[in-house]
Amino acid sequence: RLPVTRGGGVHPRWSANGRELFYRSGRRLMALDVRADSSGLSFGTPSVVYEFATVLGRWITYYDPHPDGVHVVVVDPIPARRRPPVVVLNWFEELKAKVGN
Repeated sequence: RLPVTRGGGVHPRWSANGRELFYRSGRRLMALDVRADSSGLSFGTPSVVYEFATVLGRWITYYDPHPDGVHVVVVDPIPARRRPPVVVLNWFEELKAKVGN
């Protein structure tokens, strides 16, 4: 075990390429770079990736790094800004019209 942050965190997840570590710290989803060389592991400065609207349950993750290495999928059960739902009707027909048969 190696300490990664001074502030602590829960629910660590690795990026697909293994060069970035994500974790939750209170309401924040954090990320930091991880480098490995002959002297061992070194960690970059943590940065905030996302801030949840409220402190979440300790045992629930609510996020996962996407395999593309660019995106992170986040489920925020209480979004900070509530937006009305968008319902798209006949989307398959619209897709066929745009792409062709």
